[in-house]
Amino acid sequence: MKTEKGAEATLNFSETTVTKERSPKQYRNKLLDEQLRKTRNRKEAKILSKATVRVPKLLDVQDYSITMERIQGPRLRDVLTIENAALFGSVLGKIVAELHSKDIIHGDLTTSNVLVENEKQLVMIDFGLSVESKRIEDRAVDLHVLKETLEGTHVKEKETFWNAFEQAYNNKPVLKLLEEVETRGRYKKKY
Repeated sequence: MKTEKGAEATLNFSETTVTKERSPKQYRNKLLDEQLRKTRNRKEAKILSKATVRVPKLLDVQDYSITMERIQGPRLRDVLTIENAALFGSVLGKIVAELHSKDIIHGDLTTSNVLVENEKQLVMIDFGLSVESKRIEDRAVDLHVLKETLEGTHVKEKETFWNAFEQAYNNKPVLKLLEEVETRGRYKKKY
């Protein structure tokens, strides 16, 4: 069994499943830690159940762990090229628009949290930072995280990908607010 350790959880992979276990934090009060881990676990399970786009199927939820189907395929980060940037930008734009229409804010919208299944179907993963929100600002910040990822990791592909993404996402109020978010101090480019 393969294991990956992250900041908030440990992922245990079998051939067909992934179990995400939220690890105790020794620096937190024990009761507070237990409550936080349970709450975050329930929230993530609820969002996975609510999503109407391709996400891993939820198989089991315990107090501190979630077991999901294992998606076979690489991360979008590892296969994004100039040749497929428009296709994947468009597909992801539609997926994020659908999530946002259900008031699901991913919270960590990066190309590392998208898997490519069967060479062209995109699957959203890692909803650990997700929230439910009706706020346009939360949607704009979600998009800002993606845009920053493109600018930092996919320099050659970013323009083609983002143009296709924007066209498919097609939410003018959110895209307009994104422009404003990008001018704010903490999001402003430092170079």
